[in-house]
Amino acid sequence: MIRIAAARAIAGIALVQGLLLFGLHQSREHHTWPATDLRWLVAFYTLAAVIPLTLELCAAHLADPRLWRALGVLAVPFGAMGAYVGWVLSPAPRASAPDLVLVFALCMAALWWILLPFLQAGLRSGRLRPWQPYGELFELAWQNILVVGESALFTGLFWLLLWLWAALFDLIGVSFFEKLFTKPAFAYPVTSVAFGYAVSLVQSRESFVVMLRRHLLGVLAWLLPLVALIETGFLLALPATGLAPLWKTGQATFLMLWLQVFLVVFLNAAWQDGTQPPPYPAWLRRVVSVAVLGLPVYAGLCAYSLGLRIGQHGLSVDRIWAAVLTLVLGLYGLGYAVAATRTGPWMGELGRVNLAMAWVVAGLLVAVNTPLLDPRRLAASSQLARLLAGQVVTARFDYDYLRFSLGAYGDRALRRLASVQGHADSTEIRRLAVLALAKTQRWGPPSLPDQPSELARHIEMLPAGAALEPGFLAYLQRTLRDSMGFAPGCFQRTGLPCVMLAVDLDGDGLDEVASITGWPKVVYARTDSGWRRVGELVGRGYAELEERWIDSLRRQPPRAVPPRWRALEIGGQWLYVAEDPR
Repeated sequence: MIRIAAARAIAGIALVQGLLLFGLHQSREHHTWPATDLRWLVAFYTLAAVIPLTLELCAAHLADPRLWRALGVLAVPFGAMGAYVGWVLSPAPRASAPDLVLVFALCMAALWWILLPFLQAGLRSGRLRPWQPYGELFELAWQNILVVGESALFTGLFWLLLWLWAALFDLIGVSFFEKLFTKPAFAYPVTSVAFGYAVSLVQSRESFVVMLRRHLLGVLAWLLPLVALIETGFLLALPATGLAPLWKTGQATFLMLWLQVFLVVFLNAAWQDGTQPPPYPAWLRRVVSVAVLGLPVYAGLCAYSLGLRIGQHGLSVDRIWAAVLTLVLGLYGLGYAVAATRTGPWMGELGRVNLAMAWVVAGLLVAVNTPLLDPRRLAASSQLARLLAGQVVTARFDYDYLRFSLGAYGDRALRRLASVQGHADSTEIRRLAVLALAKTQRWGPPSLPDQPSELARHIEMLPAGAALEPGFLAYLQRTLRDSMGFAPGCFQRTGLPCVMLAVDLDGDGLDEVASITGWPKVVYARTDSGWRRVGELVGRGYAELEERWIDSLRRQPPRAVPPRWRALEIGGQWLYVAEDPR
């Protein structure tokens, strides 16, 4: 009877959630409140996702007043963070909003997943407190992942069958079901109820969830020795190669962070809650323990690499997130390294480390979604300071980054730049900031010069002495106005100088023109009917490489090298030989 009552309650909660989401959708469609104020809209979406799902996973305790009090407490920070992110999003162009919302949604999902087991364990024991038995928290956290995952899979298959239903009837001219299933008034409530039904279905088969968890973790545990081998082998190879090759790639921090993530995840899959016997023989456990001791070293390397990038280019949202992840993995690494050196059961202190780190990570997730450590605020402040201090050339500063990636803080920084005084390049900074503020799409300028001669001022021709032909400028002007999507990348970012190269690429004695900065790098050639776009330059084109190219081109002209292999033409289609790297 309890399970039946819980299933009915879950269905009711799911229906209410679906109606709330439909109401928010209608608000956006008709531009009524709360859609007219992003602070309320994002806050309501956050609560409409978090609160009903929490009730569904705690359905056995719906009669417990402590659950409702805890939900009231939980709603305050989640709603407040939603309102704050809505404020940050308000000045951002609509095109950039999905990326910002996705990051926020992932943060809220992670925070919710960390906090929910503490609430569930407290309801079970009758004491809501921040320190619960680790074994119970481990069980509940994995149960929540599997229940939500299986329910999402069920809902996806449910909609696949509805699509099949509609498609079959559409074959015989009955379009009623296709129209019905695509109506928001149908889709939101039905999807929520289907998901809620799946939650109650999966929860009623608890033994299957436990068996699935053990099977999944058992498989993942046997990837740990491989990760330990990779981690240890790479560390042993570093003294022979030195650190210099790491910093040349631009990917060292990214790859080393992922290696640490895999080691932490697979180690927890092997250890589980510490009550299971170790899955490895004694010698292999020692190998893994040695690899664990290397975690702080990797965190130190990541911090050093990241520090070099920040020193060169300042703070960005990506670098701040990398710093947060480096800090978290560094703390995990230190805690796990201590656990690996302790006597007693293998990695016996892992539970205490994980319990403490759960609250550290939760605190960081709150901090980065509030003004305290918001990456957008820190990045905007850093980039603005670099420009005003003369550490960045005015024309090379990424004004579009402020406009499209940093929300309200980027908007504030641009408005400050639009009225800046006292800087050596104040006039140019103000002009570029105003252009960036006027843009509604990241890739494409808000306006173009009216005359080809004015366009020429934005182009630097190389090698020195190369001239811009009036016919090419006129063609480029028309192309930029008629088909912005095919323009060189240097015309699609505010402030990026457009460096173009005059070089004979086909050996006919006449120079083609190729853009070097930005992406795409477009190639133009003369034809009987005038200039036209003939293709693009492809290859590795990181910003730092482009700077080296331009420096090299200013010293000496490039060399156009004919391909070794001819192209193959078959029935009007062209095939080219892409040589294997040597």
